[in-house]
Amino acid sequence: MVKTVTIDSLVPVVPALIENASCGSITVPDLPQGHKALVMLFGPANQPTARVVMVRLDASGAPYDYRDTRHEPVDNVAYPHQSVITIDFLRQTVMLQNSGRGEPMAVFRASGAGVTTAESLGNPSETVKRISKACGGYPPATVR
Repeated sequence: MVKTVTIDSLVPVVPALIENASCGSITVPDLPQGHKALVMLFGPANQPTARVVMVRLDASGAPYDYRDTRHEPVDNVAYPHQSVITIDFLRQTVMLQNSGRGEPMAVFRASGAGVTTAESLGNPSETVKRISKACGGYPPATVR
């Protein structure tokens, strides 16, 4: 069941890693002409994909789709915590899924202009700018 909450109530169970970033590659089938999908990986040497952020940009470089998958960077845990944040920049909506450690999945939804800058989500607009510049050769992306 999806619970609708305020943007300030969205709290991923796994915080956003920002260290050890590197650009990845991704193939997105049926991506419209001129659009790009960019990926940035974050994490320590023993878990370089602890966080994977993918953003899709239109032909002008504006983001419209964002997915941030975070895995708890721990060893010897059968089902570590995971948070998945999906943002539709055009509709200004966000879905957050928290799971792991044998707990039932919790799914939250919020909407409004603050979804793109929410600090609890790791400030997605700043992350998009970082990925656009580092991985796409774009000037910092314009977030609508």
